[in-house]
Amino acid sequence: MRGPLAYAAAAFAAGIGLAGWVTLPPAWLGLFLLIGAAAALLSWRRGAAANIALAALMAMLGFLRAEVDARPPQDSVERLIAREPRPIAAQGILASSPEWARAPSGFVRRRAWLTLAVIRQGERWRAASGKVLLYLPARAGHFSYGDRLELAGEIRASPGRWMRLSGACGTLTVSEAGAIRGLPSRPSVWVRYRRRIEALHGRLTTLGRSLLDQEGSAYLEGLLLGNRQGFSKELAEAFRKTGTVHVLVVSGLNVGLVGFLGMVTLSFLRLPRNACHLLIAAGLISYCLLTGSDPPILRATLMGVLLCASAAAGREFSGFNALGAAALGILGWDPRALADVGFQLSFAAVGGILLAAPWVEKGPRILKPFAVSVSAWLAVLPLLAWHFHLVTPVAPLANLWVIPWASFLMAVGFLLFLLAGLHPALGLPAASVFTWMAWVLTQGVTWFSRWPGASFSW
Repeated sequence: MRGPLAYAAAAFAAGIGLAGWVTLPPAWLGLFLLIGAAAALLSWRRGAAANIALAALMAMLGFLRAEVDARPPQDSVERLIAREPRPIAAQGILASSPEWARAPSGFVRRRAWLTLAVIRQGERWRAASGKVLLYLPARAGHFSYGDRLELAGEIRASPGRWMRLSGACGTLTVSEAGAIRGLPSRPSVWVRYRRRIEALHGRLTTLGRSLLDQEGSAYLEGLLLGNRQGFSKELAEAFRKTGTVHVLVVSGLNVGLVGFLGMVTLSFLRLPRNACHLLIAAGLISYCLLTGSDPPILRATLMGVLLCASAAAGREFSGFNALGAAALGILGWDPRALADVGFQLSFAAVGGILLAAPWVEKGPRILKPFAVSVSAWLAVLPLLAWHFHLVTPVAPLANLWVIPWASFLMAVGFLLFLLAGLHPALGLPAASVFTWMAWVLTQGVTWFSRWPGASFSW
């Protein structure tokens, strides 16, 4: 087997998918799990029988993990809320720093994730668990990740797809600034670290917007910081029609570039090899947190960290095993990620490239980039057709130009952040180059999107 972890991850994912169609009592789940474990032990080292038994065991584990995740605990606030808003008093911890967004009521408010700890029923407080999307009034005090809050507002169930994938059971809206107050807390090292990361994200966003026009700052934030809200509908549609929208998603391209820049920088310091790999892995994790930790960047980061670990240990790196380990890690932590379109597209594209690698290596050198582009496109084609009712025949050709150009644009963006971080005036030349390159990228993608037969939708 070239990648046993990849097969195990596929079986685990199949079990999670099956849990969405079949519901079994806990006793039956435990029985099937015992049977699968016994079959795996009895068939150990017996070739195909062992592989089948282990695949069945991983599928059962995936099924069990999804079932456990789908059943809220007894103290979950999900059992108490309904579609209609109702008043609630609660205490909780912010799982993200507030950011500006439009609330369901239509008003612009600050929005953040809140992990509940206790709620008040009558005059008594009782333990409660659950994650909600918190909307704060504009004049509420300054709060950040990890703060403990006591608040009163209206809570309601929100069964939307995005909320389900985020693991949230509803929204909590606080209308008055006086209905929320901070509670004393002692932030841990992790909380202080996350706050620094989020503060850096805010400073970089402000810095980019001060040096670039609207389109340039949209590219800078989308390509490097994981914020894709600034792109116009026309430009986003052009990327979608050409099958190149993946370059606007922070993923493996960014991780590879960050790792390369880190290796080049550390090579000048002449540090020991293992220290370099450790620092690069830490940098990749920090960059993942900086960009929001969505499934595509999380997948690429886990694979990058495994690559650093194998290099430090002097072991051969297996792309299939790293891909499987990343899938197992993400799905084991959050089985709902399997339903995320970004998760599916990211793993499918990398899997297609790895599967085609032996044939690509045997082909002519000049055709290798095109072969890689075609293999990734063929792997994601069924998913694009299923989710978006879209087929993009121009994608293999468009990616041959868009990916290298976007890579150079990212490199200029990192240089812009570095120079402007020292002094805004130093970043002006890089900002001019970035603006021009962003304009060229827009023109090129728009040109590809206008080709006859570039895309078909239904």
